Amino acid sequence: MDFKRIRIRIFILLIAFTDMAYSESLDSNFSVKLGYGLANYHNEAIWSYADESARDGQLALAAIGYTKKFRDFNITGELFTFIGPSDSGSYSTYNTVYRTSNIWGFNLNPEFKINAESVGYLKVGYAFAKSQQADDYGYVDYGSIQGGLFGFGAKIPIAKDLSIGLESFRIGFSRTGPAYSSGWSKYTTNKSTVTFSGVYIIKYF
Repeated sequence: MDFKRIRIRIFILLIAFTDMAYSESLDSNFSVKLGYGLANYHNEAIWSYADESARDGQLALAAIGYTKKFRDFNITGELFTFIGPSDSGSYSTYNTVYRTSNIWGFNLNPEFKINAESVGYLKVGYAFAKSQQADDYGYVDYGSIQGGLFGFGAKIPIAKDLSIGLESFRIGFSRTGPAYSSGWSKYTTNKSTVTFSGVYIIKYF
């Protein structure tokens, strides 16, 4: 058996595999994103009756990400958080204020080219938050909530390693378990939904 020829063939195959892998994975980048937009907060509470409420608020968005570039598409992973007052988007009815605060999460964005410059993408992920409700008679802390995220967006470059974009996504948090309201002497559950639409600037490194 000619081990020299076998080693040469293995070496050639490794070179070919490396070249193919490089051609399929062209480049990778870390990124920092800052955004600003409107958030619609929707709450669905159940006491002895159903009580739904909604209100718009303003929030900033901060995210760090990593983009893996392939020949025909990219995939970006992001870790994000909202920045703003904890009562942004709260709603008051019957002296009751609902709040969804400390929202953060992660998402994956499969990206595709719209044309030579612009890129469109989908957003899928998972988010976490805190949920509270307060009124003149008591306070209810629903604790941590979590739920799935889905949305879409688009971006265009404005300089080397710098792009601007817009995106919209919705987080549907799971319904909380019963929590006791001392003011009303009742147990209640709550389900929060947050829809965010805004613009952003993103820097690649």
